[in-house]
Amino acid sequence: MLTDDTIAFLFRCGVWALMGWAVWSQPAVQKTARAYQHAWVEAWRVDAGDCDVKAYGLLFKRACAEPD
Repeated sequence: MLTDDTIAFLFRCGVWALMGWAVWSQPAVQKTARAYQHAWVEAWRVDAGDCDVKAYGLLFKRACAEPD
């Protein structure tokens, strides 16, 4: 059987989910969030030119051959 505390917790979760959905469904919020995401990715991207080394956060990818 569900206790009063469990029901209150589930009700609060439902209210927060509904509020989040209501805010996220606004086009201005989605546009701003996508712009921030794009800016975050660009801020962490590093390009080393000839060797094509790119960094995304702390992950690095090297596309050129290693010197012998």
